[in-house]
Amino acid sequence: MWVPRLEEGISRTVAIVRALRMAIETGELPANTRLPAQRELAHRLGVNLSTVTRAFEQATQEGLISGEIGRGTFVMPQSRAASLFAETIAMAARIDMARITPPRIDDAVITETLRTILAERADEAFAYPSLLQLHRGCDAVRDWMRWRGLTREPAHVAITAGAQAGLQALLSMLLRAGQSILVEEHTFPGLRTTADLIGIKPVGITCDAQGLIPEELEQAHKRTGATILFATPNLQNPTGAIMGPARRKAIAATIARLGLLLIEDDAYGSYTGLAPLVSECGRPHILVSSLSKAFAPGLRFGFVVGDHPAVARLEKEVSMSSWFAAPIMIETATKLIANGVAMNHAGQQRRIVDERWPVVKRIFPDAPDTPRTHLWLTTPSGGNFARLAEKQGVDIAPASAFSMTRQGGDFIRCSMTSVRDDAELALGLAKIRDLGAHLPQRKTMAA
Repeated sequence: MWVPRLEEGISRTVAIVRALRMAIETGELPANTRLPAQRELAHRLGVNLSTVTRAFEQATQEGLISGEIGRGTFVMPQSRAASLFAETIAMAARIDMARITPPRIDDAVITETLRTILAERADEAFAYPSLLQLHRGCDAVRDWMRWRGLTREPAHVAITAGAQAGLQALLSMLLRAGQSILVEEHTFPGLRTTADLIGIKPVGITCDAQGLIPEELEQAHKRTGATILFATPNLQNPTGAIMGPARRKAIAATIARLGLLLIEDDAYGSYTGLAPLVSECGRPHILVSSLSKAFAPGLRFGFVVGDHPAVARLEKEVSMSSWFAAPIMIETATKLIANGVAMNHAGQQRRIVDERWPVVKRIFPDAPDTPRTHLWLTTPSGGNFARLAEKQGVDIAPASAFSMTRQGGDFIRCSMTSVRDDAELALGLAKIRDLGAHLPQRKTMAA
């Protein structure tokens, strides 16, 4: 018999309705379940019969339940709560290869960190960021960047509510509406959103299996006159391209010769073990990153680092905008970096990706030898591949989400990290392979 635990601090009628809604949404009370008789439920809950009657009347008005004379009261299968449960079950049965999320590791460390912060600084955790918090956070970012292999310590660090907030703030300072910015021909959707918001024009540069091509970069610069380059040398999103040593040197030399400002996205850099490209560029450049991909997507702690004047300006002004990170996020990230947990966590996630890669190579033998969080695959032309994959129970990200052109091309991005285990990864990859997806055939420079 269903006897809920009622929420305190509200009327018993409202509490019963809320308990009903929650039980239906979670599947505790499936569609068409017969509810206890009102008199019996009132007795079990220790409330008046009229209280239960009013609650059932309200729940009926909301479409949660329906009563039939002589038969009883039943959960409505078409109610929003029941539909929500059905959608949740359907989503749980799907194979999610669309999102790139860090592989799940024990959440106890985050729980304990939050408990410690609230015990020590509960009054500061939900206020505006203090100067002391920001200083500690900036020191933590410098520690993170040293771990990432940045060869020179950045003079300026600006902490933001995620990498995209930092990028939006940065581009708003550096570019005016109508001006162009050089980007890879396929880039992460947040860049397109930011460009639309501030009215700048992304110029897509042709890439290969190692990412940016020096000659194409130079041609795009000459064609447009754009002087700012946004790029992801280490594990590019969405293509998964990783620049080899020779390519890195060639791109760094091209950037220097053309006098470009490099804004490097290092969100996935920790999965490669390679230092950021800005380490090889002589003049002041800028790096944007966060802990969202290396630790947890909900940890909204981003940062912009570098010796460029724009970073110095952002460092001073970020607290006067909506870009700043919440103190609870700053404190959490600071602790996780200071005690080495963030680095260890990122290292474990990299090992998980390494361990999954043999599954990828079994399904796609031509996949790169270096493990990565996602694959960029070619699909048969002339059809909606994402819809076909969806019908097979697999969610993927189509090229249209990342392309700087309207067409986007016949490509998809498949995540290796959001699946639950190796078996689900193998099943998802096999399904999209059988639908015709395969590795792109692209020429590349020697590594």
